[in-house]
Amino acid sequence: MQYEEFLAHMQTCIEQMATPNYQVQFLSVMKNNDVEQNGVVLMKEGERVSPNIYLNSYYERYLQGESISDLCREIMELRITTMKENVLDEVTEDMSFDRWKDKIIYRLVNRKSNKKRLQEVPFMQLVDLAITFHCLVRNNDDGIGSFLITRELMERWNLTVKELYQLAAVNTPKLFPSSIRTMEEVLQEMLEPMKEPSPLVFSDENEVEDYNQEIPVQLELSQTMYILSNSNGINGASALLYPGVIENFSNRVKSSVYILPSSIHEVILVPFQEDIDKSQLIQMVNEVNQTQVAKEEVLSSSVYYYDRLLKELTV
Repeated sequence: MQYEEFLAHMQTCIEQMATPNYQVQFLSVMKNNDVEQNGVVLMKEGERVSPNIYLNSYYERYLQGESISDLCREIMELRITTMKENVLDEVTEDMSFDRWKDKIIYRLVNRKSNKKRLQEVPFMQLVDLAITFHCLVRNNDDGIGSFLITRELMERWNLTVKELYQLAAVNTPKLFPSSIRTMEEVLQEMLEPMKEPSPLVFSDENEVEDYNQEIPVQLELSQTMYILSNSNGINGASALLYPGVIENFSNRVKSSVYILPSSIHEVILVPFQEDIDKSQLIQMVNEVNQTQVAKEEVLSSSVYYYDRLLKELTV
């Protein structure tokens, strides 16, 4: 069954399961790198908001043998569970600046690949990347929840893009401290998942959660490489923006640094050496993007260079 046909069957099934006081709406949502995902919203009579449940992963499960009726039943149960948490009501209940000013964070995305998405949101440029701004709703064992700050919301708060950045530059490192570890340590933990995690090389705080992102094993160089992310490994490439992180790392290794964008979740730091061929680094980044990173998680195909003396980041 093709994907479009699957969506039609899912819509019929969910509409049959939903009671008359539910309005079922199927829609398409623009995600990172202008990747469109299909979702379903079940709006109950009397409620102001409802979660958008994405269906793309359910199609993969259908192809693996799960039935449409079982998948629809799970979606209905998920919708009920999510609304019991009242998270969405809390979000829309108070949209004042005072409510959210300490929850404003930033993320790094590819500017060219997000042309459609960036039309409606404030952002700042960094080389070929864009710094976008979000409000953190939830950060617990169930995961991270946030919403993107639009131009409309920025204007309602009477803020400029520069002011958003200043707030995010304070909040993001506090909420998601940076983590720098050697590639060898991360790969070793991937091969020995039951082993206790190795200590961090550098960290913004004493206790940091285990880093669990998948690291491309093809990236192998003779010199030591380091993984820069944040404490939970989600949207950790933004740690590249943290004040002093790259400068301090560069001073510790006593060299300028090549920065390889592994994904939106992490970047790879390679201390500069004369014998490193930058074109080889670019080739490796492109290969990893094409073979190991989901389209919506690709950050860039460029390789960046931080000059220790000039304290500048260039492509």
